[in-house]
Amino acid sequence: MAATATPYRSSIACRYGGGAGCDVDGDEFRAGRWTPSSIRRSNKEEHMIIVAGHLLVRPEEREHYLHGCVSVVEQARSSLGCLDFAITADLVDPGRIDIFERWESQAAVETFRGSGVSDEQGADMLDASVAEYDVADVRP
Repeated sequence: MAATATPYRSSIACRYGGGAGCDVDGDEFRAGRWTPSSIRRSNKEEHMIIVAGHLLVRPEEREHYLHGCVSVVEQARSSLGCLDFAITADLVDPGRIDIFERWESQAAVETFRGSGVSDEQGADMLDASVAEYDVADVRP
């Protein structure tokens, strides 16, 4: 994925209260009885997608960049099909921002994606290495 990758969005129908294609209700999730294997996918051919990598920004700009990502993370985590979504400061490199997303399908990724990073965020990025991975199997 190029440095001009689109912003990340995500969610899962089961996350806070069930929904289409989900046999887990919100009470079950909040009570801790939900597991990834409890989700029924309506399309067995769809694979889980992981988006992972990192961005590089000037170390003095990292906190400002991350602050600008708060609304993207909030939107992503409330979007249908998102299993996990994080944009975080790297613990070792002061100019690195780590990206991790887990989606229930490619369709969910595409539904969430918008027009791309803002002009300001794009200008702040020095480099990026982010890729999408199709997950064929999941083990506990």
